[in-house]
Amino acid sequence: PEARPLVVVISGMPGSGKTTLGRDLSDALHLPLVSRDLIKTGMHVTAHSTDPGEMKRFSSAAFDTFFAAHGSKTTVAVVQEDAVMGGYGDTSLPYQSVKLTLS
Repeated sequence: PEARPLVVVISGMPGSGKTTLGRDLSDALHLPLVSRDLIKTGMHVTAHSTDPGEMKRFSSAAFDTFFAAHGSKTTVAVVQEDAVMGGYGDTSLPYQSVKLTLS
């Protein structure tokens, strides 16, 4: 059978430690971290915005970018933080997944 990359998905409520755990797992597993919050922050910085309230305007665009960069058709092993994806455990998907939900 064809090898499928490992995708570690971390989800949870705001402030539950998703980003911290994601960074730790990314380092320990030697995998890149894909984080919607980090993408949103990058968009905020790129727009040269100094208004923290403007972060909300980047939420939808960050979500779209997150899934364009790493959606259900991935062929790269990663740690994904703050992901909302279906199909976990579906052997027809091109990756193996481990889902961690923090509370």
